Amino acid sequence: MMRPSLLAALLVVFGIALGAHAQQAHPKTVKVQDGTIVHVILTQDLNSKKDQENDPVHGKVAKAIKVGDVVVIAKGAAVIGHITKAHKGGRWGHSGTLAYTLDYVKAIDGSNVRLKASYAGGGQQSRGALIMGLSGAFVHGKNVDVPKGTSINAYVDGDHEVTVPAGGH
Repeated sequence: MMRPSLLAALLVVFGIALGAHAQQAHPKTVKVQDGTIVHVILTQDLNSKKDQENDPVHGKVAKAIKVGDVVVIAKGAAVIGHITKAHKGGRWGHSGTLAYTLDYVKAIDGSNVRLKASYAGGGQQSRGALIMGLSGAFVHGKNVDVPKGTSINAYVDGDHEVTVPAGGH
């Protein structure tokens, strides 16, 4: 026959194991609020001469996003966007134009969280080319460069529910 203290110890260990298993078995859902700021770092160079409309834009999350004490979007999570406008610099001092938008970020459950963020640069004409008259036709406008490592703030577009493991941090 088992001693009462050994039986009690086994019941406690068994109960803890069941409790831990039950906790892992029930994930929870948390809501990422509309307008939550997501700090993004571009992981590629962008250029108005080489990039074209609809080319992908890649970035990563600079700082984990938490709801309470639960991470819902991990640091380093993939951010995907696309080029919306790209024209190389041209004659008469017309600079290139480049515009892009960030579309979504991957949450910890693998779902896509829609983002609001865009950039537009260039599209100006050099005053020097205008003043120079006909010879201004030989003045070539500059292309727009956005270097790898550029930071941009994006915002969650609409509330989004993310499933996290119970007790997940």
